[in-house]
Amino acid sequence: MEDSPIKITKATEGNKRKPVIVVSSKVSKKAVERNTIKRRVREIIKDKTSRLRGCKIIVSPAVLNLSYNQLEQEIKKEINNLPPN
Repeated sequence: MEDSPIKITKATEGNKRKPVIVVSSKVSKKAVERNTIKRRVREIIKDKTSRLRGCKIIVSPAVLNLSYNQLEQEIKKEINNLPPN
């Protein structure tokens, strides 16, 4: 199985805040690129925030090679793999 460029982890039970998007400087040294990735992910998950409450979305460097549609498919795949609330 190939590694996904997006990993979604469930947070602890006590944390029911909005999802956290983590794009480290290892993904890109340019803040403009990291912020663009965060905006894209935020836009894709905006309808699914109730399911992602308290989750951490970790982005790997492989996301730089993905188009918006490919990124959307990867995120949906990861959301479907999450255990139910």
